[in-house]
Amino acid sequence: QWVVEDQFVDGIRPDLEKVGVLVVPDVHPYELMKLRLLNAGHSALSYVSYLCGHRFVDAAMNDPLVVAYLNGVFDEHTSTLSPVPGVDIPEYIATLIARFSNPYIKDTVQRLAEDGSMKLVTTMRDPAVENLKSGKSTAMFSFTVATWIRYLVGKDESGAVIEIKDPAGTDAGLLDMAKAICHADDVVAPSVVSAPTDKALVKEFMTKVFGAEVGGSDVIVDDGKYHQPEHGTPRRKAVASEKHADARFHETATPRHLFQPQLANQPTVVFNMLVDICTMGTAARLQIYMDSKA
Repeated sequence: QWVVEDQFVDGIRPDLEKVGVLVVPDVHPYELMKLRLLNAGHSALSYVSYLCGHRFVDAAMNDPLVVAYLNGVFDEHTSTLSPVPGVDIPEYIATLIARFSNPYIKDTVQRLAEDGSMKLVTTMRDPAVENLKSGKSTAMFSFTVATWIRYLVGKDESGAVIEIKDPAGTDAGLLDMAKAICHADDVVAPSVVSAPTDKALVKEFMTKVFGAEVGGSDVIVDDGKYHQPEHGTPRRKAVASEKHADARFHETATPRHLFQPQLANQPTVVFNMLVDICTMGTAARLQIYMDSKA
């Protein structure tokens, strides 16, 4: 969709509407819509999908958990948008879902995951801050950031190497911080990571990337209420068999559909979600969260 602001030199104005261009007095609402839905959707989708074993976007969109999660991100961001003249937001979101699901595009999840240290700031930080100030949910932002930190460890949940393409993040030391947060250099195979324990380091990471307003927020980073399930959580088995050309699948100690909500307070902050992702795996944690929302 092309949108052009109606500011032309010397009154010369081509009839752009004839070729489907939307000419408007102010493009700002359209820019925000694109940033907070299309671009944010791409970034949010990428880390969850990669850790769930998907390598192509259309394959990820065949996973009901991923689609439910993405719709949660859209819902969280839609509340921060002003009315966009000539655009029906639900229809626009439906168009994005159809576009992401197109099997003929074959976009890779890893391409969408590139440069997260810049993309997440430009597409997801401001909506999170606005929702924080208005007392609305920031849970999907927290989940997205938790999966991004886990992704930056540089190994997926089967132990396969992830090629991280984020020069700014690398220069800022974010990859090393992610490994330290998830104890990636301390665990013994077949484990890849273990539960984070250093809340201060998570806050430091969040502040470095998103600024003090986000990094210092107990609502987003750490509410201090995390409780381990009484009998522990199922852990993933690391396997290396390719069961599909597009994805590396992971067997679990318990089938994903049998996971039930079992966290006493359903924590929705970055630290808590990251603990769960590192112990039970991304898909299992996502299942629990989405079940709690049903």
